[in-house]
Amino acid sequence: MPEPEISLPTADLLYPGEKVYIIDDDPGIRGQLKWAFDDLDCTLCADRPSAIKAVRKEAPAVVLLDLGLPP
Repeated sequence: MPEPEISLPTADLLYPGEKVYIIDDDPGIRGQLKWAFDDLDCTLCADRPSAIKAVRKEAPAVVLLDLGLPP
């Protein structure tokens, strides 16, 4: 017997007011990830200084971080 597929709408992954931070220097990757998480509140950052500034304003619930982000 096959395993049942479990599906959870992405909107149910976070509590109201929580944010996903997408931090990547590639605008194409940022755009694709924003599209994939379109129904969640996302903050997009292109570099470390903007990411640090954003995190100081509001703590993220989830961070999708480019590990190869330039200094």
